[in-house]
Formats: sequence, C-alpha cells, structure tokens
Amino acid sequence: MSVPVTQATKISSESRRRGCPRLGSVAILAACLLIAAKSFAQDTVQTLTVTRAPVAGSPPVTQSFIVSEAISPPAIPTSVLILLPGGDGTINLVTTAAASPITATSLATNVLTVTVSNSNLKVGESVSIQGTAESFLNGQTVTIASLIGSTGFTANFAATNYTNASDTGTVSSFGVSINSNNFLIRDRWLFAGQSFYVISLDSATDFQLLPNGLTDEQGSAAHITDVLQVIAWARSATGLPVWVVGTSRGTGGAFAAGLNPPPTGPDGLVFADSIDSTTDPDSLLMANLAGIVVPVFFLNDAGNTCPGTLGGKSLTPVVKQLTSAPLVNGESVPSAGLAALTDNCKSLSDHGFFGKEDLAVEKIADWIRSAP
Repeated sequence: MSVPVTQATKISSESRRRGCPRLGSVAILAACLLIAAKSFAQDTVQTLTVTRAPVAGSPPVTQSFIVSEAISPPAIPTSVLILLPGGDGTINLVTTAAASPITATSLATNVLTVTVSNSNLKVGESVSIQGTAESFLNGQTVTIASLIGSTGFTANFAATNYTNASDTGTVSSFGVSINSNNFLIRDRWLFAGQSFYVISLDSATDFQLLPNGLTDEQGSAAHITDVLQVIAWARSATGLPVWVVGTSRGTGGAFAAGLNPPPTGPDGLVFADSIDSTTDPDSLLMANLAGIVVPVFFLNDAGNTCPGTLGGKSLTPVVKQLTSAPLVNGESVPSAGLAALTDNCKSLSDHGFFGKEDLAVEKIADWIRSAP
C-alpha cells in the first residue's frame, strides 16, 4: 500500500511536559512527575492523507498521530504499538509551529551553522529548516548542539561542506496541544519507556465532523481502512511487528484483525477495559472474532464499574469466539482506590487505570514481549 505523508513535525521536550494536565490533584501531579522523569522519548507528529472516500465533508481527508520513539536501552525495540484511545476517537491533537527567518547558513566539518534569532530555541531541541537555496537542507530536522549568543545555533549535520553567507529560509520549533486524558494517550511515554515505538492515533478529520466522532463507527469500513493504513505506515517505517492496543471504545483493532491477517492486519491485539456488551455497535462481540489469527490479551482494572466493560466473566463470550487466535490471555490490576475525577466510564477513574498506570503498562508490555 502506498501511504502518502503530508506532514512530519518534531515536538520539543518542553512542549511535551506542558501537555501534562494541571488538574489540581496530588495523585495526578505525582503521576505527571513520574511520566516526566521516565519520558525522554522524542515525539513526532505524522499526518497521512487518507486513501478512501470521506464519510463527511469534502476531500482531502487526513489522519494525524503522534510517534513516540522507543527509549532504548533497556532493550532494542522489537514492536510498534498503535494506541486507539476510545471515546469518540479524537484526542484533539494540534501541532503549532513558530517560524523564524534565517539570514545565513554555512556548513563546515559536519557542523551546520544557522544565523537566526534563537530567543525561543534551546540546546537539544529539534527544529525544522525550510526554504533555503540549498535544497538538501529543506525539510531537514536538526538538533541544536549549541547557541551562538542571540544570533544563531549550530547542529551536527553530515553533508558536503559549503558556505552561503546570504542564504535565507525559516527555522521552526514545534509544540503540541493534546486535549486528552485517555489512559493510553497520557501514558504513551511509559510504553516508550518499555522500549516500544508508540503511535497515538487521532481520528481522521472527516470522522471529527460527525456529531459523535468514532462512536458506533469502530467496525465501519472507513475506520478499518484508516487503522490498516497506519499499520502499513508503521511496518514500512520500522520493519517491525505491529500491535494494536485499544482501551474502552477503542475496539477498532478487533474489527481490522478479524478481516485482515498479517501483514495487512496487526500482529497482535491488546484490549484494556474494552466494550464487551451484547448490544453496543463498538463491542468486541460485533467483530469477526473467529477470523482473528493473532495473540490477544485482555487487561481490566478490578475497580472498573463502567457497564459493558467489566471484563472477567463478561468476557467469556468474546474468548469463546476467538477460536483461531494462537494465544488468548487476560489479567487484571487492583484498583488504586483513588477518588475518580471523572465519571466511572471516563479516563480519570478506575475505568482508565487511574493511579495504576505504571502497573497496567508493565503488564501489557510484559505480555507482548512474551507472546509468540
């Protein structure tokens, strides 16, 4: 499958830290500090042009997602995780860019020097270069190695030496705004800390035009196409197995896998407090479970009280239909016993592994590493 990419945006570590919600809770503050301490992954925002007809509005339709680089060591990454957040599928991902004009560039002994106002830049930040006369620089992302007073920066850059004292263009630093406290999205760096490449998926722009987004649309042909396109992109970019991890209403991986074995579909599936109702259109029971030929893991929070997602014995009908999966397993984590900051079917409750994020991520990661 040819997967067109329309945008790739680096996100600075400072911007990532600003994404941690300030909700006034000691528990959340502690969790944010823990995530910040463990999250040195580099985030990149990718935007693909969707290869199907729109379900609403006019083309083009795009789909954006955050790629979090695996933190390695402790281990070389062996898999890519695609995170499906549930709810209406929208994480309200917005990238922002601050562009400053370049007045000169030069390259000597593999050190690129850029003359530009650096008042908003810092050492270690990744920035993008566009519009220079040297076309090989355009679209390049470089990491700032040092600042030169207030008038520029240097970066390590392997290329043929040149000097162009009058070159122009722009240098852009990037940030991100994510209005989502979803269990998977807020813990994407914890997954990266387990040495996985991590893709946090936002819904496609046409689904965002629908009143309820991806609600009741997880098994639609359009959404399955979107999930498969991101799987194809991930395989092409890394050459690694791709697992789909869904929480709550994020059951699209089951629908995709039931109709598409690898390499088109995912290599494995994880469902955390996912819908197993007999009536909900997004329930796992509505997927072609007998067609799933990859390992499947279920994780539930013992304190979860959200109807239709309770796991345990209610998962029995789902498990019975997974007749072709080579391995099916399930575990639970104990409730953290924290007062929920949302209702019992939203993210900052036991339904969203609130207060047990580390343990939940660890169990998922350990199982993926041990699966055939």
